[in-house]
Amino acid sequence: MNAQQKVISSPLHDVLVRKLHPDKFPRLSGVMAAVVVFVLDTTFIEPPIVEIKVERGIVFARAHGELAPKLPICQYADLLRNWLGLIAAADLTDNEFMEAHALFAGRVGFFSGEATT
Repeated sequence: MNAQQKVISSPLHDVLVRKLHPDKFPRLSGVMAAVVVFVLDTTFIEPPIVEIKVERGIVFARAHGELAPKLPICQYADLLRNWLGLIAAADLTDNEFMEAHALFAGRVGFFSGEATT
């Protein structure tokens, strides 16, 4: 591993990675699995998403190694609904739930209405 790579590791983060791992949710779409990996800043999907941006209610993502412009992957409202459903199904503790929300907010953002620019 490159010494300059950022690695997040804490007991709480490790629990979230375990509880939200896409293998635990067989009906999880490939796109949503990649978003989970991005939000958790971990690597168990190849190629990983390296950038997500929300513009006018559309979620755009760029995978590792892609130089082309980001591609639209879904509506933000659908992504948020799926994220909330996933963390509800994961049986998280209060602290884990708050951390999952914070990670999503930090990596993707929380938006409403037309304020998604």
